Order: sequence, then C-alpha cells, then structure tokens
Amino acid sequence: MTSPVSPAQFCLLLGIFLVVAEFAVPGVMVCFFGLAAIILAGIFAVFPGMPFSAAIAIYIVLSLSMVFGLRRFVPGVFRGRTSVEGGDPDDDSVAGSLVVVTEAVSPDSPGKVEFRGSLWSATSSDSIAAGDHAVVESRENLTLRVRAAPRRA
Repeated sequence: MTSPVSPAQFCLLLGIFLVVAEFAVPGVMVCFFGLAAIILAGIFAVFPGMPFSAAIAIYIVLSLSMVFGLRRFVPGVFRGRTSVEGGDPDDDSVAGSLVVVTEAVSPDSPGKVEFRGSLWSATSSDSIAAGDHAVVESRENLTLRVRAAPRRA
C-alpha cells in the first residue's frame, strides 16, 4: 500500500503548519522547527529514497542548529524600536529641564506644563502663572514637580 502523501509533501505541510502555529505560540521556537521541516522537504525532493532514520537525524540537526544558532538574532527583527525625541523621559534627565507652564500651578492646585512637546501634569510649592517658565525638580510617574524659573534680565 502506498501513502497518498510523499515524505517531501508531508514535511512541507508540517513545516507550513509549524510556521503558521508560531502566531499562536510566540517565541520563534516553533518557527525554527517549521523551517527545518521545510528544508527537509527540499532534501526529500532531491533525494526521494532517503532512509527514515537519516531524515530524522537531518531534522534534529537542522532544528537544533536553527534554535541555538539563530534564536538570539531573530527576535530583534520582530521587536519594535522606539526613540524619544530629546531623550528618554523615563530616565532621571528630566531634573533641571526648563518647561513652559500652560495651566497655572499652585501649592493647592496642580497644573499643566509643556515638556518635550507633550503636556504633563505638574505640582509645585510655588505659584506659577500660565505662560511663565519653570524648572523641573523631579518626576513621579506622569507628574512633574516644578519650581518657578528665575526671571531673566
């Protein structure tokens, strides 16, 4: 009895299934097993009489080579890269920055300041009118602690 699917077709179908399954099981590992199966399908197409034991050995070598050889390089291709104009607002470089007050800030009422092109909530122990400049003392989550900037002559 002959099989309706050749070994090359089976490996190709398995490889395609595993590559598509990567979307359900993220981590790039399943994709490597799928790519190894697709390569094995090509090898079966060139050498149709290859013994089953040789095919298994080739598949194991291909899979492990891809997992250990490519695993650290491939995820970087799929991850986004971000950049923040003027620096990263998550670091401590915000202290000392000059900002423009857009909504008055007082000790009993928070206001808004413009910092690096965005509006931020601000608190202060000083009363600072809208339109004035302030200096950032610190940042706590999404709120900047500011003080009145010295007047320029």
